[in-house]
Amino acid sequence: MNQFVKTLRQIFLKGLFTFLPMAVTIYILYAGIVIMEGMLGTTLQRFFPDLYYPGFGFLLTIIFIFILGFMLNNLLTASFFGVVEKVLL
Repeated sequence: MNQFVKTLRQIFLKGLFTFLPMAVTIYILYAGIVIMEGMLGTTLQRFFPDLYYPGFGFLLTIIFIFILGFMLNNLLTASFFGVVEKVLL
């Protein structure tokens, strides 16, 4: 019985450690979309009501992630983040 419980616990923990990063990523993306939509939506609706379309938050979040990836791909920026990572860890 003890081996059975140990196996069940291992399977559960593997599933949990697989699920948690996905859930955190989805939550961060959702929060980013909501924040960008709130910032851009309010500003565009106030100053340029004809330019605002629902969903700009999603578009801006995708663009932000792309720019972040582009910056990290750059050699100087990647080395800077590598140094910062070494200092923090």
